[in-house]
Amino acid sequence: MATPRLPPELERVIFELAAEHLTDIHRLVLVCWRVKEWVEPLLYRTIVVCKETVPDIPQTSLRALVSCLELKDPAFLAHATRNLLISDALGDDVLRITSFFPNLDNLYLECSAGQLAPLPRLTKLHCPLIELIRRGPAPLGEDFATHSMFANITHLELFDHPFPTRMRPVPPEVHPGWTALSQLPQLTHLAVMEFEDSQIYVHILHVCRARLRILVVSILHSFNHPTRHPLDALPPLHPGLAEDPRFVVMSLRHFYEDWQRGALAAGRANFWTRADELAETRRAKPGDRNAFFLDLRGPG
Repeated sequence: MATPRLPPELERVIFELAAEHLTDIHRLVLVCWRVKEWVEPLLYRTIVVCKETVPDIPQTSLRALVSCLELKDPAFLAHATRNLLISDALGDDVLRITSFFPNLDNLYLECSAGQLAPLPRLTKLHCPLIELIRRGPAPLGEDFATHSMFANITHLELFDHPFPTRMRPVPPEVHPGWTALSQLPQLTHLAVMEFEDSQIYVHILHVCRARLRILVVSILHSFNHPTRHPLDALPPLHPGLAEDPRFVVMSLRHFYEDWQRGALAAGRANFWTRADELAETRRAKPGDRNAFFLDLRGPG
């Protein structure tokens, strides 16, 4: 296929459409050099370092990724890669890997990070925040919200409780770490694990009222009690929460698959877009005060 039989512009569109099936790109790059130049960047747009199977996205091991990164042109990687999921790495490895991708837009970090490379264009971050603010050689500390890495974050999902989840009794107050979230200049969507004290949700919604459009409370699916309703895992909710359309309680089973739907193509339904839809429905029909639950457990 050295000589094209179609106009190059049309040929490129055809191959890029074929490359939307990421698992086929390894074969497409063998067609000819021009096709390789068109579709290889799509192979590196979303990188998954994970032992579990994630549908539609090729996975790699930490060792294989590091070997590959050392052989690729750094400029190519910086330009191509926008989404990164790491669940199988530690400390220095995470710092090393993220240093190859300064233009990351979406980072899913389910491991002990300690420290990340500067990621000034990051807009979506899914992580255990305590790893960044308290651990590693250069912890961000309690003023994490002013760090440059958070300057453009619009969507933040916390996999942990980096601050106490119960009101301080004397005097009654919320830990300042939760208040610091209001200092994130672009934050519109926040997802947290369930708290012991629902008053903290009220506090977050209040201090972040200028920009925050969605607060998702994520309830882990219980495989031990699959028939139990997820809301049973929550403590009593503050009555004001049911009246705030920004407040969403979500039960999600397949976290990686949900992330990859959002990473593969803009507009694909994931828990963020579903939460947005629920909030809009609640604004349009404010009479249903208890319609804040989003069931995304799905089959299996």
